[in-house]
Parts: sequence; structure tokens; C-alpha cells
Amino acid sequence: MHEPKRRSVLAAIGGALVTAGCVSDPTGIGGPGTDDTTTSDDTTAVDETTTDDWLSAASNTPDPDHAITLRNESDDARVVRLRVVREETGETAYDETHELSSGGGVRAYNLKQADPDGVEAFSVCGELVDSATTGAPTTNSPRRGCATIRTSKCYGSAHVTVRDDGVQVVYAIC
Repeated sequence: MHEPKRRSVLAAIGGALVTAGCVSDPTGIGGPGTDDTTTSDDTTAVDETTTDDWLSAASNTPDPDHAITLRNESDDARVVRLRVVREETGETAYDETHELSSGGGVRAYNLKQADPDGVEAFSVCGELVDSATTGAPTTNSPRRGCATIRTSKCYGSAHVTVRDDGVQVVYAIC
């Protein structure tokens, strides 16, 4: 027995779709053998929610459970200062230094600890410093990375990553 060729398989699938009623006239012009009327026993309701509706709802729905992690992907041990500031008031919610070995990481903070009131914006900054005691910035450039995340369902956790070429803050958003 021989294996079916791609063209044969596609023709069979196309024929099955036509006979199942899954192909329509997308142009609306009609033509020989087309029927503009559709009858169906299917009473499934159509969801009228659009992507914009979903994004708007997610952006405006509070969800403060966003972890902030630190990860050192550089070849050397590094000290990173993590600073989280409530943008509306300028209040510092978190300001600590973390010593990270090469390849090391830590879950440092979660925005729910700031007890936000609804959806709020927070500035998340990671900065390379000389030591955990002085907190002085290093001379490496770029030594600092920042991002603003909001406490809504649309945002995910923030990840501060140290690499040999600097610090980067990455987060998910819908």
C-alpha cells in the first residue's frame, strides 16, 4: 500500500468540509449552486464579547498578586537593589538589596504586600550596586532597569534579570 500524497489528503479534507456545510461564500456574491439562506437547528448563543471588551475588563479588574523575582544570568555574583514605588503617591513599598550568585535567583516581593486600592501603578526598578551594605550604584552601564506594572488582571509578574550587559525588567501584559 502506498502513502497518500499531500494533494490527495487536502482534496479529501476539502470535500469533507463542503459536504459538512462548513464552507460558505465569503464574498457574499453567490454563484452557481450557492444558497444565501441558512437553516440550522443549532440554537447556540453567539458570544458578542470582543477582544477590546475583554482587554478593557481585564485592565480594570484588580488583581494585585504579581510576584517580583530577581535572576542573575551574569558570569559573576552580583548585588541588586530592588525598589518598588507606588506611582500615585511616590511611596516606597519595597527597597532592599539582594546578593545573587551567578545563576541564582530569588522571589523578592509581591505587589499584594503593598495592599493596593484597586488598580494601581507601581514602578519596579532593579539596579546593580557595589555591596548590600552601601547600596551605591556600580559604574557598569546600563546598571539600572525599570518598568511600570499595574495591579490588574491584565498584568503578570515582573522579572528583574541581571546579565553581563546590564539589568532588564520584563513583565507580561495582555
